[in-house]
Amino acid sequence: MNPPPAPVTASTEPPMLHDPRRQKFALLILEGVPAGRAYEQAGYHQHGARADSAGHKLRHRPEVAAFIAHRQESLQQSAQTTSEQLAEWLVAVIQTPCGNLDGTSRLVQKYHCEEIGGIVIRKRVEMVSKLDACRQLAVLMGWNKPERVEFTAAEQLAELIQTIRQK
Repeated sequence: MNPPPAPVTASTEPPMLHDPRRQKFALLILEGVPAGRAYEQAGYHQHGARADSAGHKLRHRPEVAAFIAHRQESLQQSAQTTSEQLAEWLVAVIQTPCGNLDGTSRLVQKYHCEEIGGIVIRKRVEMVSKLDACRQLAVLMGWNKPERVEFTAAEQLAELIQTIRQK
């Protein structure tokens, strides 16, 4: 009896574009440049409507499409923030006194420090709104869901129907 064949796995290595113009074209597409303009900027000699058509065709070539898709997936994965990370950050905003922050804190939006002779005379710190952080945390945690109210209107409906029939 023969052993089962080894499973075929997709390669985790990123697709490579060996043509520098195709590489530049793909990177321009990733930046949001339309295909025709990316085609022109990558150094190809078509312009206008011809560049639009050629750019569209190049965008959908298998190696270019695979390169762009791989880069987009990598960017999406690196940009994801988990709900736990967001909740931790919101709690830090709520619990941290503004006076304890310096210019390197991740909670600071604006920081200005005035010094005279190496002595701090004024420090201005602006951080995220604590009230907005409380609201967002409540939404994230589901704390402000509407309360369920049980309401039966059978008796009131029966009385209303009886009143209408009597008229």
